[in-house]
Amino acid sequence: MHHHANISNVKPLLQSYTLDGDLIVCIFRCGVTGQKFAAMSHLPTKIDEPVFRGNDESAFSNIRYALTRTFQKVINGRFGSRLYDDEKFFDQRAILEDKVTPPAEDAVNSGIVAAFTSILSHFSWDNEAAGWVALPGNATKVYGFERILAEGKPVSDEEKQFLSKVLLMVAGADDTLKEIEKLFLFDFVFPIPKTVSEITLQGGLTQEECSRIRRFEFKKAVILFAWAIALTDRELDTREADLIVEAGRMLQLDELLVMQLCETAGRFVLVKYLEHLSSGLTDSEKIRSKAREISKILLLNEKEADEVISKYFAD
Repeated sequence: MHHHANISNVKPLLQSYTLDGDLIVCIFRCGVTGQKFAAMSHLPTKIDEPVFRGNDESAFSNIRYALTRTFQKVINGRFGSRLYDDEKFFDQRAILEDKVTPPAEDAVNSGIVAAFTSILSHFSWDNEAAGWVALPGNATKVYGFERILAEGKPVSDEEKQFLSKVLLMVAGADDTLKEIEKLFLFDFVFPIPKTVSEITLQGGLTQEECSRIRRFEFKKAVILFAWAIALTDRELDTREADLIVEAGRMLQLDELLVMQLCETAGRFVLVKYLEHLSSGLTDSEKIRSKAREISKILLLNEKEADEVISKYFAD
C-alpha cells in the first residue's frame, strides 16, 4: 500500500526550516535512526496541488534537488550537503534574496511536505512506529541510474574537476548561471568554493582535457549526470543536448550509448516526478496522466514511460 506524505506524518521529522523568498529549506531528522536530511522546495501558489505553481517549474526544481541529493549520497558517500554542514549558510542567505510578505501557514505546510517528498526514497513507512523511518545507510531503492553513478563516481581531483566543468557547462548552456543553478551544483564544484557566489562558468571542454579522462565508468557517469541536470530544466534546451552529445563524442563514447544514458536519466527523473506527484495528488489516474505528459519532455517514448509508471505503482 502506498502511504502518502502529509503534514501530520511529516511534521514529527521536521527539525527546522528556513524561508527564503518562495523557497523553503528544511532539515528533517529520523527519530529512530537519528539520520539528518536537508531538503528544499518552492512554496506553492495553489494549495490544492502542492507540486504545481501554474506550471511545472516548481516540480522540476524540487526533482532536480532530489537528484542532486541522490548524487551527493552516491558520489560523496553522505546524504548531507556542504551547504547544510556549514551553519553559516543560514547567515549568508546564499539562495535568493526576495523580500515578500510572510506566506500563509497552509503554504508553508505544503512546502514542508513537498520538500520531504523530494527525499522520500530514503524513507519507508513503518506500521509499528506509524510513521516514516529512514532506511539504513545504503538501503535506498537502487535503480540502474544509481549503479552507473556509483561505479563511475569521480575518485581523483582531475575527475572531480572534469565533472564539475561539464555540469557547469550544461547548467550554463544559455550563457547564464542562475543562483538556483549554483545552489543545485554547489556540492559538485571542484575545487570547493567558499560561497555560492564564487561559482562561475569555466568555458568549453578541450580535446586535451578529454583525452586525459581514461576510465570508461567515469565517462558514463559524467554523461548520465549531465543528462539528468538537463532533463530537469523544464524544457530540454537543444544547446544543452548538443553540449552533452559533443562531450560524449570528445570522450570517445558511442553515440548510441550516449542516447541510452539519456533514457536511463529520463526514467529516473520520471520516478522522482511520480514520487513528487504522489505527495500532492491521491487520484492515481491523474498522477498517471500527468506523468505521461511529462515523459515527452524527458524524451521517453510511450512504452518506456508506461513501463516506469506501471513499476512505480506495483512497487
